[in-house]
Amino acid sequence: MSRAKTVEDLRAAVGRWGAFVPLRDGSWVAVRYTDTHAAPGYSCAVAHDSGGEWLYSSHHFCGRFRNYFQIEKQTRDSSAATGESEAEVLQRMALQDAQIFGLANATNLDAARAQLLTMGFKR
Repeated sequence: MSRAKTVEDLRAAVGRWGAFVPLRDGSWVAVRYTDTHAAPGYSCAVAHDSGGEWLYSSHHFCGRFRNYFQIEKQTRDSSAATGESEAEVLQRMALQDAQIFGLANATNLDAARAQLLTMGFKR
């Protein structure tokens, strides 16, 4: 991620299990995540944001970043067909994964960083 020059580079750099999270104020957080389930196992998450801050975690997220945003897309696609309201979509996503929901719905970098810290990331 440190070599990324554009937002598209960052989207690619998050890898298969990470996520690029655009925030409501136009800022963003990119999270690259990798793990293994083979003994002894490891997990590594690196978050970089548009303010230049880096955060790290060895917490085992097990694909939660990628899965959350895939499910959110599917939920939004189906809500268009069923007439489900935005409030109902948000409620369903909060139940899906409250921690990543908090990151995805952060209003600015301070809120996103605070959420990452509650998820076990360190500066």
